[in-house]
Amino acid sequence: MAPTKGGDVEAAKDLKVEVPDGERSSPSGGNQITLERFNTPTRNVLKKFDDNGDGRIDASEIQAVVSTLVAEKFKSKAFKIGLIVLGVFTIILLGAMFGLTWAVVAALKDTQVDNSGVMTTNDGASTPVLTANLDMTVSSDGKLVSRASNSTIATTPAVTRSAISSETSFDLLL
Repeated sequence: MAPTKGGDVEAAKDLKVEVPDGERSSPSGGNQITLERFNTPTRNVLKKFDDNGDGRIDASEIQAVVSTLVAEKFKSKAFKIGLIVLGVFTIILLGAMFGLTWAVVAALKDTQVDNSGVMTTNDGASTPVLTANLDMTVSSDGKLVSRASNSTIATTPAVTRSAISSETSFDLLL
């Protein structure tokens, strides 16, 4: 049996059987092969495709076997491609997570938060970490400064503490 273009001869080796010429033709003139000629595993598979249950496989039943084999081979190839894509995606995702973790550790290794809640550098001088935006910045002494006027911005606490009980009126809560 010569290999066909893109075909796989190995998959069909179990179906190879020597059948005398007298058994190949049926009274109806179609080509058929008896199932008893095949080994047990192959016979069990071919019984599923024996539509009329006569114990013989004809050309239309062989065509169904080949169609099923081709469909399963396509499904197998699609599954392998999907598995490879998922594997590559997983590796990229793990690399991104590792890189992000490394960047955070590298950024935070030279800073600490002191008792007052201010983030300072570990350079011995304990200078505050400077941050900025378009409207304001933090000066070297830790004060909030307007970029437009270069003056210190007065800030007030956002939360005031007071005792609350079940007897407190609703107007006082606002």
